Amino acid sequence: MVLLLDIVMDKWLKPGTTKDLTHDMSIECDQSTSQDMSNILVQNPNQAQSLVSQRGKKRKYCDGYMKYGFSYVGNEDCPKPQCVVCGEVLSNGSMKPSLLLQHLETKHANYKNKEYSFFKRLAENNKRLNLTSYILSGNKDYKNAVEASYRIAKCGKGHTIAVNLISPCITDDVRCMLGEEHVRKMTTISLSNNTISRRIEDMSDNVEMTVIGRIESSKIFAIQVDESTDVANCAILLVIARQSLACKNLPGELKLVLDEAVKVVNFIKSQSTNSRIFKALCEEMMSPHSTLLLHTEVRWLSRDKVLTRLFELRHEVQVFFEDHTFFLASKLHDCNWLQALSYLSDIFQIINKLNLTLQNSSITIFNVSDKTESMIKKIDFWRSCLENGQTEVFETLHNFLSENKLNLSWEIRKKINEHLNGLKSGFQKYFPKLEEEIYCISNPFEEQYVQAAKLSVKEKEKLIELSTDSTLNAEFKGHFLINFWANISREYEQLSDKALLFFAIYKY
Repeated sequence: MVLLLDIVMDKWLKPGTTKDLTHDMSIECDQSTSQDMSNILVQNPNQAQSLVSQRGKKRKYCDGYMKYGFSYVGNEDCPKPQCVVCGEVLSNGSMKPSLLLQHLETKHANYKNKEYSFFKRLAENNKRLNLTSYILSGNKDYKNAVEASYRIAKCGKGHTIAVNLISPCITDDVRCMLGEEHVRKMTTISLSNNTISRRIEDMSDNVEMTVIGRIESSKIFAIQVDESTDVANCAILLVIARQSLACKNLPGELKLVLDEAVKVVNFIKSQSTNSRIFKALCEEMMSPHSTLLLHTEVRWLSRDKVLTRLFELRHEVQVFFEDHTFFLASKLHDCNWLQALSYLSDIFQIINKLNLTLQNSSITIFNVSDKTESMIKKIDFWRSCLENGQTEVFETLHNFLSENKLNLSWEIRKKINEHLNGLKSGFQKYFPKLEEEIYCISNPFEEQYVQAAKLSVKEKEKLIELSTDSTLNAEFKGHFLINFWANISREYEQLSDKALLFFAIYKY
C-alpha cells in the first residue's frame, strides 16, 4: 500500500495531473494539499490501483484502423494514430475506433464512406511521395512550397519551364511588389529540373495506382483495345469495324476514286510551296476555306472531312492544276469522277456520324443494335430512292447534279448500289440481331422480355419480383441502364452480376 501510495502521489505532484485523477475517480475533494489527496487514495485503494494500471496501458495499432483513415507513427510499443488524409497525429489514448471514426466524420466527412483500400492507397501514396516529413513538421510554409512544386508539375508543360521561366518571374515580381523578405519564402519552393521531373513521375504513379486500385476493387470490368483515341481521349473501338464496312467493301472504281482524291490532297499539302500558293489562290478567289485537310491513316474516318473539303474547293484545285502537269489534274474535270467523289463524301459523313454517336460511356450493345438496325433500314430506303431517281438522300451528290443540271450516270448508280449492298451485308455480319431472351436486361419491366428470359429458377423468381417493383420501375426510367443494374447489386445480386457481365463483354 505504501508503494502504491508513493506511485500515485508522484503522479499527483506532477503539474496538470490533479484534475485528471479527481475526474477519473469521480470524487469531490479539496485539492489544496497533498495530505488530503493521500488520505483519499488510502481510503479508495481499488480505484487507485485501477487508475495506475490504466495510466500505464499503451494501446496498440490494428490494421483494421485503416478503414477509419488512420495509419500510425512512432514505435510499435507506443504508436500514435496518424490521419492519412490531413496528416494530424493524435495521442496514443485516441487509438480507439470510436475516436478515430469521430475524427473522420467531423474533419473529413467526404471520405467517411470510402473503403479500406482507398485509405490504404492514400497511405502508400503519401509514403511514396515522402510527404510525411512536412506533415509532421507542421511547417505550413514548407507544405505550401511542396504543394506549389506539384502544381507546376501538374500544368503539363516541360519540366525545365520551372527553373528557366517560372522561378525568375516569380522572384522578380514578388521582390517588386512585396519586398525581399517574401522573396526568401519563395526560394523554399524547389523548382529544379530533377524535382519537377520527380513530381511528374509521382503523379504518374499515383494515377496508375488509382486505376489499378479501381480495377482490383471491381468485380467485373472490360478492357477495350485500339491503336488510337479520339480528341476527347475516348477509345474508338468501332473505327476498325467502320473501316471494314466502308473501305474494304468499296467497289474497285469507288476505291480508286478514294485513293486518287487522297493523292490530289497530298500533292498540294505535302510541299510547303504548293500549300502557300494554294492558300493565296483561295484567298484571292474569296473561297470559304484556304487550305485542304491532310488525310492520316490513324484518323481513318477523317476522310469524310478530307473529301468534303476537297469537293468544296474543287474549283480552286482546278485552277491550281492549270500550272501543273500533275497526272490526276484531269480528274477535276471528269463528271463521273466528281459524282463518285460527292457520293463518297456523303457516305463517309454518314458513317462518321454513326461512329460518333457510339462513343459514349453509357452506350451498350442494345444501343448499338438499335442504331445499326436503323442504318440497315436506311440503306434499303436509299437504294429504293436511287432506283426512282431521288438523289436527295445524298445531299452533296444531289447539289452537284442540280447545279450542273446533270442526271446520275448509270455507271455511278450501279457502283453506289453495289456499295450499299456490301455495306448492308457488313452491318448484318458484324452486328447480328440480338436474341429476345437477353432483352430482359434492357427492360426488366416488360412482361414479354421477362417471360422470354433464360434464367435459373431462382433468378427467374428474382426477375419477376424486380419486374413488379413500381419504385424500381420509376428509378429505371431515370437512370442509365448500366447504372441501374449497378445500383441494385445488393438487393438483386445474381441478376445484377449477370447483367454487368453482359455489359462488360459487349461494351462499346
